[in-house]
Amino acid sequence: MAEDMKRETRHRPAMAEAETKDADAAGLGTIKSLSDGISLSLVLILASVATIFAVVFYSAERIDLFANNKSVEQIERLIELELDDVSSISLEYGWWNEMVEEVIYGRNMEWAESNAGGYLQKNYEMDWVLSLDANGELAHGKHGDETIASIPAAVMTPELKQLISEAIHTDFSAPKPASGIIDINGEPGLVGITSFTAYEPTNLEIDRSHGALILIRMLDREFLSRWSEDFQVGELTFISKNFRNNDIKIEQYNSLVISNVQGESIGHLIWNSESAGKRFLSLVLPWAIAVGGFILLFSAMFYYKLRSYSRIAQEHLTELNSSRKTLLSLAKYDFLTGLANRSLFVDHVSREISHCIRHKRKSAVIYIDLDGFKSVNDTLGHSTGDELLCLVAEQLAENVRKEDVVSRFGGDEFCILLTDISEDSDIYRVIEKIHHHFSSPFTIGDMRLVIGASLGIVIIPDDTTDCSNVFRFSDIAMYKAKSIGQNGHCFYTSDMEETSRNRTRVKSQLAGAIDRNELYLEYQPIYTLSDREITGIEALARWQNEELGQVSPAEFIPLAEESDMICHIGYWVFDRALNDLVKITQDTEVELTLSINISARQLRSDDFPSKMEEIRERHGIDLSRIRLEITESLLISEHANEHSVLCELSEKGYRLALDDFGTGYSALGYLQRYPLEVVKIDKSFVSDSLASNAFLIKTIVYMADMAGMTTVAEGIETPEQEEFLSSTGCMYGQGFHFSRPLVLEDTISLLKARQNSLLS
Repeated sequence: MAEDMKRETRHRPAMAEAETKDADAAGLGTIKSLSDGISLSLVLILASVATIFAVVFYSAERIDLFANNKSVEQIERLIELELDDVSSISLEYGWWNEMVEEVIYGRNMEWAESNAGGYLQKNYEMDWVLSLDANGELAHGKHGDETIASIPAAVMTPELKQLISEAIHTDFSAPKPASGIIDINGEPGLVGITSFTAYEPTNLEIDRSHGALILIRMLDREFLSRWSEDFQVGELTFISKNFRNNDIKIEQYNSLVISNVQGESIGHLIWNSESAGKRFLSLVLPWAIAVGGFILLFSAMFYYKLRSYSRIAQEHLTELNSSRKTLLSLAKYDFLTGLANRSLFVDHVSREISHCIRHKRKSAVIYIDLDGFKSVNDTLGHSTGDELLCLVAEQLAENVRKEDVVSRFGGDEFCILLTDISEDSDIYRVIEKIHHHFSSPFTIGDMRLVIGASLGIVIIPDDTTDCSNVFRFSDIAMYKAKSIGQNGHCFYTSDMEETSRNRTRVKSQLAGAIDRNELYLEYQPIYTLSDREITGIEALARWQNEELGQVSPAEFIPLAEESDMICHIGYWVFDRALNDLVKITQDTEVELTLSINISARQLRSDDFPSKMEEIRERHGIDLSRIRLEITESLLISEHANEHSVLCELSEKGYRLALDDFGTGYSALGYLQRYPLEVVKIDKSFVSDSLASNAFLIKTIVYMADMAGMTTVAEGIETPEQEEFLSSTGCMYGQGFHFSRPLVLEDTISLLKARQNSLLS
């Protein structure tokens, strides 16, 4: 039989060749007719592709035109709204008896400054506040920080005089403001003018003008810059009609003619043109080219292969494809879970992207990272970890449809491809199923293991049509979800990538911040609530970088805590704060308590107490004046070194405080494990509704009091909050209601000022 098989195999090529020749002869006429048909089809396809490209370019041009017109309409509307705002404010303050009495007739400059000039500048962003009496003389004028004695000629233009005349000739029973735009030193000013008019009851004459209130808000560079930022309009700039600069061509920008009250052009407001059409082209054109090219290529290949293929070639190709599929099957699946591996999943996603674009459908990729898996692997062994991965794979496969794809992407990371999504609710259903399964323990033998899953979701094609970006974006979203908390999920948004880049840039700059002397300290005073005495200060790290500007501590401290940078920053803060405390004591003769925040990474260092002592002894500060603040999450940490270091610091004489108490971790049992002296009530309880948090705050104060600890309330911003906290028995407080964080010099000035007030 084996010999027969060999003989059959030996004769198969000849037989196939003969069959192929017969097939070629029989199909020659068919091939020719098909070739002619395909040639005509190619011509029609070329014409169709050209039509598509013409439509795409025309659509892009129309989109740009529409976007630019809408942008001009938006700016026109903004100017109208600003002009209406200036007019309504002038009416509100011009038709006011007390204003007329105090400013026009009383010439009460102090009253005018508090209620008109400085007040309107500060609260309503007015650049010029001018009060004219009935004779047209300036009763009170304010420009910038200066009180002016006369109106400059550049301001008192014929256009302004025209508006004044319109304002004072009004119906005194219902005065109306006059408004318009004037040119002041080459910049447009929005003017609102109301006649000073009296209404009953008053001793003033009712039916006459007592002068005019002139308010001017300048459309200067600072104001336009704020508009650009608030309304996402690119680089608004005013170009005066007298401005000459060959580098600026107005026709290259969106522009709006700014006219004065007499209808004369005083210049142009210009800004960057919208490029929505170009963005549309950048998204559509590559795929249109790809689809058109694919159609042409496929047609050409079909045409030539139809003429050259033979049956023997087909047989060999079939065998080759069969072998190739077998090899690919072995190479495309994860050996442990049986799921598609990374390579196969990438192929599925790549094909799905094309499918979504062709059929205008949506798909989603869910990137899953297991929370707590490393701990299982390290403590229970890799065999248990492998079993857990198989259970997770099984659960994930049960949560999706047959047409969806589940992949083990590597390690404890999994990916799911949800195809042909009709509604967003389809995605949420899968997410809810996953979270539901991970909320219950996994059973392995007699062990019940609880782990979480952080999910990052990308929508195709809404978020991207690039395969590599699908995985990069979903990874970014997953890490965002992990930063929020375990067993959470997060959909990718475009700002996340910028956040990721900013994070990398901030971390890079932070590494050299100390060497470049970019860090500095501010101090927030801590007051006694009973008599408002300053008893201490909290040192707060600040960072001003030449490239990044002022970086918030909420941004750079968490980044520093990811590495040993937080230890270097912590020692720097401690050293600088003690040095400043010595200066404060010498300059004010006031001995304050200094509060300094300590991170978990610092406490995990064995030599932390000795380094702290070395710094403290160098400055000669008494231990009782130093309060080290730790976060609530440290109380439930199982890290042995943290507990021993805290106890050692307490034994040395450092005062320990629990910061941000009440944010969800600790209980009285944890408080009793550590030598704490102070509990700081988190500002979220103080700044939110006191009515809803009153019982919780009273409970915290009571718990601390029973444990022999004092309480400090953070984030006090109003007198009502101060009064309530004092009534609960809370002893100390800090917040903007008392004082913002201050640099060293301002802290010393504050203490001296309080001393002087007590002496006087």
